[in-house]
Amino acid sequence: MEEEAISQLTFDFLEDCVNKGGLCYVEARFSPHLLAGDRLTPEETLKTVLNAVELGSKTFDIHAQIILCMMRHKPEWSSEVVQFAERYQTFGVCAVDVAGDDTPCDGTNTADEIKMAFNEAFKLNIHRVAHAGVDGVAASVTEVIKEMHAERIGHGYRVLDDPIVYKMIREENVHLEVSSL
Repeated sequence: MEEEAISQLTFDFLEDCVNKGGLCYVEARFSPHLLAGDRLTPEETLKTVLNAVELGSKTFDIHAQIILCMMRHKPEWSSEVVQFAERYQTFGVCAVDVAGDDTPCDGTNTADEIKMAFNEAFKLNIHRVAHAGVDGVAASVTEVIKEMHAERIGHGYRVLDDPIVYKMIREENVHLEVSSL
């Protein structure tokens, strides 16, 4: 994708958040590696998004932050995602996430690169979100909380399948980000 298109897409997203959604705060998540393409590096892509967020936030009077996504199918990107999060924390990056198909996740098999990156984010005091328990099993939620220090779970529908996991998220005050099915 080209820089101008990424910038316009980000700006339009913030405009829609205000004008169509009535929002005053939004956290947008994306993978800078997936959006980069041939013309921009992942870091240049991130900078483009952050510049558009700054302009859009001022233009539309909305507070917007960015969550940077690691991707389950590309664990080799994970370390760099955490580096970007640390480097741009004061410029609008508020957290890291792991996204992608969690169907193969059995509660023990998240890639080591992703686990190490999450643990590095924990040490750096970078907030952590993990998409788990969407289409996979409830045990994948246990894995991201216990082994990766996830503070928020994206979706997590499968926690309802396991009373022990459900009890754990309540006791540990882990936030579930859910949308309607």
